[in-house]
Amino acid sequence: MNILIVEDEVLLAYDLADLLEDLGHRIVGPGMSAAAALGLIADHTVDLAVLDFNLREETSAPVADALAERGIPFFFLTGYRRDALPDRFSDRVVLAKPVRTSELSSALRVVAPQ
Repeated sequence: MNILIVEDEVLLAYDLADLLEDLGHRIVGPGMSAAAALGLIADHTVDLAVLDFNLREETSAPVADALAERGIPFFFLTGYRRDALPDRFSDRVVLAKPVRTSELSSALRVVAPQ
């Protein structure tokens, strides 16, 4: 599966990429900003996305909206609590940082069962 990573912290992005690659997935990105992530969505095949919600001075909400419009599954991996996210994302899976491989694997199965 091609998984888009949207994360503004370089080390976290690459650690997450390593975990996902170890689970057998290909990585798109990381997108370090909403604009960069939207460009990756436009230019690459994305089967699923993992989004940090807070991207420095912006959020990944525009990315989540674009993914939802395209029917691409996604979940949040963030330091934010579920109730801090906009209501329109209340049905999405939210994992807390730091994440264990088992939690990540479970979220992938829930969000995009194969």
